Amino acid sequence: MSKIPSGEYIPMYAEKNKKTRVSSFWMDSNPVTNKEFLDFVKTHSQWRRSKVKSIFAEKTYLQLWRSDLSVGSKRELNKTVVQVSWFAAQAYCESKNKSLPTVDQWEYVYAEELKSEDIRNKLMEWTLDFNTAMVTGESRGDSAIEKNLFCGSGSLGSSDFKNYSAFMRFAYRSSLKANYTTENLGFRCVKSEE
Repeated sequence: MSKIPSGEYIPMYAEKNKKTRVSSFWMDSNPVTNKEFLDFVKTHSQWRRSKVKSIFAEKTYLQLWRSDLSVGSKRELNKTVVQVSWFAAQAYCESKNKSLPTVDQWEYVYAEELKSEDIRNKLMEWTLDFNTAMVTGESRGDSAIEKNLFCGSGSLGSSDFKNYSAFMRFAYRSSLKANYTTENLGFRCVKSEE
């Protein structure tokens, strides 16, 4: 894990470019791999592909794996695990006494780094409040953001309408449900500073 120092950033839909303060925390340096998640499902059988309840994951859950306890080739073991639902990702993090990062934590760490990157080739990651905070402003205490902002006129209310990658992350997260399992969505865990 890497220690992330406290600081401020401007969220995509901040009121009048109001900065949000983020307390220091620890974050996994890399997304969770297939091997790490395989070790988890070996000891938490309810998260195996054949046993997970449909309310917690779509039919595509871990579909790229060969079977419940086989990822495939050894090369695949070190790749980021994908097709994992929010429920499974959070259960994994909790098993490590961690949690998924909040939107504010994730955006704070990656806001500057991702401005110049091509979002089409970037793996997205689950966050603890993946769509609740974006729509309601709960994590920051801001006033509610209308749900229709992520549609065609969404960039007009953004703090930086030129930040295409942040806008795409907002739109993508807003479209997710917790049981979705997609091929371009991984995760990592965080731990608050103790």
